[in-house]
Amino acid sequence: MHLFHAHLTLDQGITEEEVPRGWKSTKIFLKAKDRLQVDSMLTKHYCIGVKVNHVVDILRDAVNTSESLLLHKVIRTKIEQDSGFSKPITPQHYVEAMYCV
Repeated sequence: MHLFHAHLTLDQGITEEEVPRGWKSTKIFLKAKDRLQVDSMLTKHYCIGVKVNHVVDILRDAVNTSESLLLHKVIRTKIEQDSGFSKPITPQHYVEAMYCV
């Protein structure tokens, strides 16, 4: 089994009551020289097999979750294989997709 996680970046903050079941809400603070960017994200972890259709199932769950967020627009969807930080993330372990409604 392999560990993956999905991130949904939202266009605005989300309250704890609005967080879909099984997802965790986080805020990411990105500081540049002269500005601060705050991203509101939802994250979910998955333990799956190694077949491509298992990753497709993660994408399907992310899309279904995106569509269920009535008051929030998802501006970025990212799927990553957890590396445990023991090895760098490589293209075969990383998928990023833009999902537009």
